Amino acid sequence: MEPSIVRIQARVLQWVGLGWLAVGLWLGYDPATVAWRAALGAAAATVAAGWLLRIAATAIEERMVSDLAERELAKAATAAVPAKPARPGAR
Repeated sequence: MEPSIVRIQARVLQWVGLGWLAVGLWLGYDPATVAWRAALGAAAATVAAGWLLRIAATAIEERMVSDLAERELAKAATAAVPAKPARPGAR
C-alpha cells in the first residue's frame, strides 16, 4: 500500500506546485516569490494528502482483515458441521 500512497503524494506535489506557479505568474507576481511559495504550498499539500491517505489505507486494511477473519470463521464452521446422512429410500 505504501508505494501507492507515495505515488499519489507525488502527483499532489506535482499538480499543486504547477498550479500555484501558473496562478502566481498569471497574476503577475515576482517569479522568485511565486517559486518558493509554490514549493512551500506543494510540500504542505503533500504532507496533508499523505496523512489523509494513510488514514484511509489503515481503515481499508482493517476492513480487509476483519472480512478475511469472518470468511475463515465461516469456512471453519461449515467444515465442522457433519454432512447429513441420506434418508433411506431417497435417491
